[in-house]
Order: sequence, then structure tokens, then C-alpha cells
Amino acid sequence: MYDNRITFDGSYYSKQTKNQILNLVIPPSSGFSTQSVNAGEVENKGFEAEIGVTPIRSSTGGFNWVSTFNYAANRSKVVSLAPGLQTVVLGSQWSATVEARAGEPYGVIRGYDFARDSAGNLLTENGLPIRGSQLKVLGNVNPKWIGGWNNEFKYHRFTLNVLFDIHHGGDIFSITNMMCQQSGTCTSTLTGREVDWNKPGIVVKGIDETTGKANTINVTSEEYFQSLWLIHSAYIYDDSYIKLREMRLGYDLPSSLAGRFNAQSVNVSFVGRNLWTHSNVPNVDPEFTYGTGNSQGFEFAEMPTARSLGISFQVTP
Repeated sequence: MYDNRITFDGSYYSKQTKNQILNLVIPPSSGFSTQSVNAGEVENKGFEAEIGVTPIRSSTGGFNWVSTFNYAANRSKVVSLAPGLQTVVLGSQWSATVEARAGEPYGVIRGYDFARDSAGNLLTENGLPIRGSQLKVLGNVNPKWIGGWNNEFKYHRFTLNVLFDIHHGGDIFSITNMMCQQSGTCTSTLTGREVDWNKPGIVVKGIDETTGKANTINVTSEEYFQSLWLIHSAYIYDDSYIKLREMRLGYDLPSSLAGRFNAQSVNVSFVGRNLWTHSNVPNVDPEFTYGTGNSQGFEFAEMPTARSLGISFQVTP
């Protein structure tokens, strides 16, 4: 539209995948531990789009600005598994699991939550929170949507490209943060020991399981954070993030200089990658919690994405 100053490309899909390969646990008396079968059906529905806008265009080689945004959202559902099978564990870490369960979205995280009364109040024992007895759905590894936003600014021979990556939604279980609070090395564990190791302490807001009255027992910071061990819900985080994936400032050499290299054109660029990250996940890089397999959503001592700075030469013979 408007002489190609606004462009749009979009697609919607609905896909059913049947007869997937499932590895089922079978009795050891058979002589084998697992059996591979073709079964199950997974439904995926989604929308993908790309929008391009040229807010400023110069016909004389002056200032130009082109902005492009791409968007993708997918919703998955496990319609069925093998006959008599209700769930397949895709991965397991520290008693938490990621599952494909019939009737639920693919990639559900299950784990232990805080024990609560019928009114939803947290239950305590000796001043400390209690872990619930049943596994619950705590999240889903799949993002609500992902996208990218690229802006290109051009003025005569200079070009500046700025690319952002956006990941909205999805959940992770951070084992790094659980270990960090257990050892007292996270800044969050300073709560309750601002004065001394046991002062002023922490009074957990909850109901005493024995008396049914509001908890009034003061516990140390060490006691509180160590009581959270394997209460997975305390370490489930929203994996939304925005990253400045790349910034590139380039210059096209004049044709007279490019000719000295026996080339039609030569571009010299200063390039920076992974320069900035915004996320509510503490202490870890939220991007590296995802792998190439099905066991996603578990983060444990992952190395962060490296930041790099460099110079790039592009020569067109």
C-alpha cells in the first residue's frame, strides 16, 4: 500500500500430526525397557505475519528509514496418545516434569506448589512454609508469541541496522536460582538478615497448620530459604524477554576506492551482537533455557549468550 511504503504478509495454519513415535516403558520381564510405537495426535494452530513500513523515503539518496516487524504465535494441544496412555514425560529434573498429556497443551510443567488451605492461604509448620503433596500444573514451556523488530536507517553511504528479538510468555523452572537460594549466595537471600545473620528474621505470611491461626513465628533467613527446596512453584518464572540482538553501522566505500580492490562495492561495518537484555528472570540468561530436544523449560547452570563486537567487510566482485 501507498507505493510499497506499507507491506503485509500473513498466514494462518491448522495442523494435525498423527502416528508420532512414542517410547513407552514396558515390563522388564519382556527383556526390554521401552517399546517404540506409532500413536498419538497433536494439534497445532497458529498465525504468522510480517509488516513492513517505510516512514521516511528520500528519492535523492538522503535519509531513509525502513521498519520491519515479524510475529509468530502457536497453540498446541495433545489430542490423544497411545490407547490407555494419558501422559508422556518429555523430561524430568529435580522431581519436576515436562509432559505431553492428553487434553492439555504440549509442554506442560508439573511440580510441587506450596500447601494451602481451602481458602488459598499458605500453610506453615513451625513458622516455615509446607510443600504440597500433589504435583500440579505450574506453567507451560511454549511462548505466547515471538517476534523480531528490525530498523534500517540510511543516509547517503552510511547505514545503521538495529534488530530486537522478542519472546513473550512461556515458563521455566530455574534450578540455578533454587541452588543459589539454598546456599545463600543470591542477593534475594539478604531478606531477613539485613542487620545480622539472624536479624530481623522473617515471619512467613500464612496460617499455622496446627492451630489454624495466623503464623507469628520468626525464623531466620537461612531456615526460610532452605525450606523452599523442591517447592518448584517458588522458582517458576515468566520467560519473557527482549534482546538487542544486533546493531550494525556500515559505510559503503566510494566506487573509486572499491575499484582499488577490483570490486564493484565494498562495505565496512562495525557490528555488535547481544548488547542488551531485558527480562524478569533473575540471575540467568532466559534464552539459554531452551534446547533442541523435547525436554525444555529446565534451566540449570547455563552459560549466558556471549556479547561480541567486531568489524565486518563485505566485498562485491
